Amino acid sequence: MKTKIKPVYYCEYCGRHRLTSYSIKKHEKHCTLNPHRVCGMCGCSDLTPILEKYEDRFFLGIKEKEDQLGQSSQWFWTRGEVTIEDIQDDVEGCPACTLAILRQTGMDKPPSPIVFDYKKARKEWWEEVNATQEEYHERTMVL
Repeated sequence: MKTKIKPVYYCEYCGRHRLTSYSIKKHEKHCTLNPHRVCGMCGCSDLTPILEKYEDRFFLGIKEKEDQLGQSSQWFWTRGEVTIEDIQDDVEGCPACTLAILRQTGMDKPPSPIVFDYKKARKEWWEEVNATQEEYHERTMVL
């Protein structure tokens, strides 16, 4: 039997691990829990001003009795309710930045009233980007 001891590299923000420092550095640059991330979709490089807007907007409290689903916690808004549309407007519709805001503020934790389907939003985003690029190429194409 052979055994090898190898270093394991962990993301500072989310704890994801890889066996090469290069791959984890690449991940950390775009990690949705990194407040100074560089978005791979829209190119946004700092979400700090937007994050400050949503900090301390809610807290997760405890109800006295469990509801029908057996949940004893409840979502309470402290400074006005936030909707997914509000967040998407602030990040100009970018699904990756929307996910980053939700994760960094904790609004992605159940029983959050905010519902966001990242896979669906990402698919729609790229379809729109590709359609825009096709239109541009058709207009600029010289025959």
